[in-house]
Amino acid sequence: MNYDRTPYANDVFISYSSKQKKEAYLIRDILNAGGLSTWMAPESIPSGSDYTTEIPRAIEGCRVVVVVLSADAQASDWVTLELKSAIRLRKDIVPFAFKNVKLEDAFDTMLSRYQRINAYHRLFDALEELVQSVNRHIEKQSGTPDEAYMKARLKQYRRSSVILSAAAVIAAIGLLIGMSFIINNIVNTARENAAVTKGVIGECQWNYDPEAGELTIYGDGAASDDAIRSVVPWSRYIGEIRTLTVKEGVTAIPNNAMSGAKRLTEVTLPRSLKTIGAMAFDNCAALKNIEIPDQVTSIGLGAFEYCTSLQSIRIPASVTELGDAGVSTVSFTYSGMKTIEVDEKNERYASLDGCLYNKKRTKLLFYPPKRSSRRFEIPQGVTEIGPEAFSSCLNLVSVSIPDTVTHIDASAFSGCFKLGAITLPDGLVEIGDKAFYLCSALRSVTMGNNVKAIGSSAFSNCSDLTTINLSGKLRKISEAMFQSCPSLSLLYIPDGIESIDKNAFRYCSGLNGIRIPPTVTKIDSAAFDSGIELFVMGAEDSYAQRFAKENGFTFSAE
Repeated sequence: MNYDRTPYANDVFISYSSKQKKEAYLIRDILNAGGLSTWMAPESIPSGSDYTTEIPRAIEGCRVVVVVLSADAQASDWVTLELKSAIRLRKDIVPFAFKNVKLEDAFDTMLSRYQRINAYHRLFDALEELVQSVNRHIEKQSGTPDEAYMKARLKQYRRSSVILSAAAVIAAIGLLIGMSFIINNIVNTARENAAVTKGVIGECQWNYDPEAGELTIYGDGAASDDAIRSVVPWSRYIGEIRTLTVKEGVTAIPNNAMSGAKRLTEVTLPRSLKTIGAMAFDNCAALKNIEIPDQVTSIGLGAFEYCTSLQSIRIPASVTELGDAGVSTVSFTYSGMKTIEVDEKNERYASLDGCLYNKKRTKLLFYPPKRSSRRFEIPQGVTEIGPEAFSSCLNLVSVSIPDTVTHIDASAFSGCFKLGAITLPDGLVEIGDKAFYLCSALRSVTMGNNVKAIGSSAFSNCSDLTTINLSGKLRKISEAMFQSCPSLSLLYIPDGIESIDKNAFRYCSGLNGIRIPPTVTKIDSAAFDSGIELFVMGAEDSYAQRFAKENGFTFSAE
């Protein structure tokens, strides 16, 4: 194995708020003491380099992301962007909390599937658990544990380690003293478990044939415990499995059943199967074909997420649930899908031109992300574009939206990097959170005048956005609505807007002029970057004039 590393090819990327710098450095030193290479800003960023360039490269090059959980981290735009990037790149994530912190909705959604390590009652044990957890993730990615590799990492660190901080030395020395025991324990445990190639899961049994690379699940009933964070008992072999055979009699396969089985190419499912668990085939990159049996009623959230070789799938008439209606109604995001077909007898779903709809075709649920078409015309009669419906459709340049559409749901077009312009119809009433998030080529948005609500971060990170007209029926500019839109230079806010929320125009480095109507009575102190030069136009003696004066902006009366 080659132990040489580029500046971006590290074991661990550490994501943290600058207010938890000491805690992050402690984690860095402990991981280094365990022979693990780390990357963290700002120390790992070369002098004169751009954060926005270096951080994405480091996340892409790492194997595991450790996020230091805190209230400050949840308020940090950098941490949020780093986590989003890590999830998009399908990195293993380990949340670590020094204090008991409540996760807000956005963070809870992002981190709900990852096992959290709490250090507030047992710091030393938690740090030791962190080292072992990162090692387990790396071993899972690499296949079977490699004692030589683990010892080489430790040797590499001892040759190149810098002086540890005083706070970290005590913990690091303790870990170094026990490191041989940790390594031996991991290796010995792996050796002991190497012979465990069969067992019980739920109401069924499993057997793994190492020579054939075949996993077999058999029995009568559900091979599932319904826990979305469950670790399947054959997880140590996940990188080796090439064939999955589920025998007749099995009614459910568990959540995460084959998650990360990148060598899996052949799957046989029985007629008795009714449930495919959440994330069941997540990140099975080599899987090209799968036949869903006619008795299946439920396909869990993210069941075929990141199956980049899976180009088509047939949904039988029996299926009544795809994904989670509260998050996303489909199970194939970030896949290689080019077309989806639904049995005509299905009472809940339908397909048209390779896309997924509800039965009445009033809601577009899923547009296959790897379709080669550069343009798409949503059919007349569609009233709603579902959550993540077009997410990460990298070939789309334009989408035609009919007047019948009234709602665009959360993240509907997020990550459509080539989408250049969008015209929103007069019938549109609501745009969800992050609807056009990371549409980096989006230059202009033409909006009908009936939009009453636009969610947070709806146009965040649209780096090419220069032109947008807002509806007169809006009542607020939501949190981070235009955050990180550096090409936006002038913005006319129509009468009717009453408030501008936090981070609405943060990192809009090109913004130099804005019209704020007399109806605005509240602007969050963090709505704009501090220290920017901004020309504000508004009514004489208005809140806009007072706001401009308080922040040192140039004001001109309308």
